[in-house]
Amino acid sequence: MTEEKRQIWFLFESFVRGMKLGDFAKADIFSETADIVCSHTGSGTGPKDAARLLAYPGPGPEHVKQNAENVIFRRLGAEARQSFHLHQLYTLHGENGEFHYFQYGGTFVLGYGKEKDGWKIESVRFDLCWTDGNTFWVKDWKLIDFHMPKRYKQVISWKTDGVCRALPRNEEEQTEEEKIRERLFLYGWVIDTEDYGLFREIALEDVRVEDGWHEIGNPGGRGSGAYVPAGTQPDWNQDHQRGHLVSGLADAGVRDPLPEVRGGVENGRGAVLEKIKK
Repeated sequence: MTEEKRQIWFLFESFVRGMKLGDFAKADIFSETADIVCSHTGSGTGPKDAARLLAYPGPGPEHVKQNAENVIFRRLGAEARQSFHLHQLYTLHGENGEFHYFQYGGTFVLGYGKEKDGWKIESVRFDLCWTDGNTFWVKDWKLIDFHMPKRYKQVISWKTDGVCRALPRNEEEQTEEEKIRERLFLYGWVIDTEDYGLFREIALEDVRVEDGWHEIGNPGGRGSGAYVPAGTQPDWNQDHQRGHLVSGLADAGVRDPLPEVRGGVENGRGAVLEKIKK
């Protein structure tokens, strides 16, 4: 690990720790002009706004469990970019012994810049993807209404915020294992942000996708250009409205899902893969 990456990774770990503690008061990690935009709390500038917008407003939990996954990182010169998915779970026992919990998951994109006194976080983008449990604890957040088709504009844009879009080249050397891990996590980015054009860049032309859980598949021989996310999952922030998926595919130059795949989805889970296998 280079000295540059070591310094940036310290900021990343400090950021994740601050999210778990719900406190950034002692974390000197944000630039004075840091641009913060969160789908659930709004926008602001600088360390104080960052602490306010990223705070957890619920009662003091007994336990907090956290997982930062799908971490994608690149650095080019004095600029670095990092995306990851954060999952946090808060638990608390009530006065009568009742067990309460709240958990959420969301996608972060952090932008880093090298200043005179070292690296700082210069931008934060966050999209809340799902929530579960006692949402009264976060009643002041702008929550997702999963009973309605998605109509709001996402904070994170795959066209401008994606790590590979912003930094097409990585100055940090990667081991073969790190390269494989990045490809896997980029696939997750494709699913979360509908950046289907990126799928063409990271997958072989004869790739075969079979994902029964999300009812996703592409018939063999059609290649990465025919990747079809045909599912409609209410727990997907980005992909819970099929009409939006079709428009996203059109933007990427990919044809509308095949009729037989659409029929498979309508006939129930599992039918898609049967048609693909035939």
